[in-house]
Amino acid sequence: MKPGPRLHHTRKVVFMGPPGVGKSTYGKLLAAKWQTPFITMSALLSEASGEHAETIKRHVAAGSLVPDDIVWEILEKRLSKRDAKNGFFLDGFPRSVKQAEYLDAHVTMDAVLELNLPDTALEAILLGRRVCKCPKETRQDCPTKSECGNGFNVATIDPSIGLHFPPLKPKNWEESKNTCGCGGTLEPRADDTKDIIDKRISAYRAASPPLIQHYKGKGIFGRFEVKNGLNDLDAIGSNV
Repeated sequence: MKPGPRLHHTRKVVFMGPPGVGKSTYGKLLAAKWQTPFITMSALLSEASGEHAETIKRHVAAGSLVPDDIVWEILEKRLSKRDAKNGFFLDGFPRSVKQAEYLDAHVTMDAVLELNLPDTALEAILLGRRVCKCPKETRQDCPTKSECGNGFNVATIDPSIGLHFPPLKPKNWEESKNTCGCGGTLEPRADDTKDIIDKRISAYRAASPPLIQHYKGKGIFGRFEVKNGLNDLDAIGSNV
């Protein structure tokens, strides 16, 4: 689905939701439509340099949380940029009430929207994700050198449970089920294993209630039950 006409958008929105629900997909499309940045905390941390870079790498490698003061320092710099002055979509922060209080003290958020799907659907979607690994001979033409940037999903969700998620497969899928149009090999992400996925979903379900209550108390929290994949884009946009 194309993002549609480009519009100016001045609302500051946090996307919440379990892994696999589509925060990045919807966020990027809405950001393109409304000419506002889509900011992900994971990307900011992975790109961080300077005095905190080694600390961040150490925590990420150990699977532990980066200290709140470092996370906020990095995010605050990004939010101070001109393109985020009037509006943005934020994914991956806050993850706790303490982090929400950091944000509250500096930014007046307009909406916090939780996207939700049943856990069984989330697991299928995450197990179905594929990324393209470029062959060495064409790697110089790929945006990230090791991947061409194309992402796909080969999961088929049973429509009898009320969800309609057509798989996102490459055009040449019927000819070759494991290659991208660039000739690269489609592979699962290294962290998309059943054990890791189940732990990530459980961690979100356990940690989210206090944060949800925090934003309900401010009167800016909403929840959207995703049912139709990309066809829900306009409905999600109308909720923020």
